[in-house]
Amino acid sequence: DDDVQPDDDDVQPDDDDVLPPGTGELVITEVLVNPNGSDSPMEWFELYNATASSVDLEGWTFSDLGTDSFVVVGSLVVAPGTYVVLGEETETAYNGGAPVDYEYSTLMSLGNGADELVVTDELGALVDQIAWDDGATFPDTGGRSMNLDPTLLDDVSNDDGSNWCASYAPAYGTNGDNGTPGATNWACTP
Repeated sequence: DDDVQPDDDDVQPDDDDVLPPGTGELVITEVLVNPNGSDSPMEWFELYNATASSVDLEGWTFSDLGTDSFVVVGSLVVAPGTYVVLGEETETAYNGGAPVDYEYSTLMSLGNGADELVVTDELGALVDQIAWDDGATFPDTGGRSMNLDPTLLDDVSNDDGSNWCASYAPAYGTNGDNGTPGATNWACTP
């Protein structure tokens, strides 16, 4: 019969479906590059899933424009409208108390001055990237995360350092660092 109707999966994805994203559907929203004390193993960064579907980061590459790079091994599903935190260490007793969902160990180091974070999917397509600049436009404050204003959660707005601020959220964990790893960022105010 030529009038065969597609099933629901062909028309509207279920919440349980895991779909590949396009550029900007996962957005870099917070980065701790310069924690109090030693950077290792307390650095981390956060992504927000702006899609209506879960996204599995298995096979995705995170890198800078230098030699730092890692590929997510195993399933790492990010539900719609939620955050995922990737860091050097998942054990909160060692990482200052950040709720890190995926450990990349020493394969990535987030530069305190100027550096980049590039996210590509399992097919090599660019999803998002930012390049902080030693305080010229992006914040550069020790012990406080770089925090994208929560009203600007898209891959265009997060390219502009003026849309970021040093987090003034209360300190989390045991290291005295300010930020909201895995949760909604505080608004950037003048």
